[in-house]
Order: sequence, then structure tokens, then C-alpha cells
Amino acid sequence: MSLAWDEETSLICLELYELEDDEEESEGEVAEVNLTVGMAAAFSTRSKAVVNAGRLPCPFCGIPIDPRGHLCPRANGYRR
Repeated sequence: MSLAWDEETSLICLELYELEDDEEESEGEVAEVNLTVGMAAAFSTRSKAVVNAGRLPCPFCGIPIDPRGHLCPRANGYRR
């Protein structure tokens, strides 16, 4: 994966490379995505919301708590 800034177009360029299982030096597929700064900010905000959906944040550290509990770094690993 690579991330770059294109000054000419004012776009964020993201390239995603396919991982190959074989030992040959064949080139895999490449997906190229170009985002405006606004699109990247919206993607970041939405991604954060999706990841945190349904899980309450820890009152001490803010990390989402999963159904089995949470090893909080601020509480020295005390499971809440």
C-alpha cells in the first residue's frame, strides 16, 4: 500500500497492491484511489464511527470495550 500527495491535482493518491502467494516475480493487480481532502476527512470520520459502532468507550482511556471486557492501559490492565 502506498499513500502520496499529488500537488498538481491536490488529491491524495492511495495505491493498494495485491499480495501474491507464489514465489514468482509476477506483478499482481493494483487498485488506485484518488481522494480530495474533504473526501479523505469524511472517510476517516465514517470509518471511525463504523469501527466504534455498538461498543461503548472505556471511561478511562476511550478505547472501545468489547463484550468480553477490556484490558485498560490506564487501569494497569484491570479488566472491566
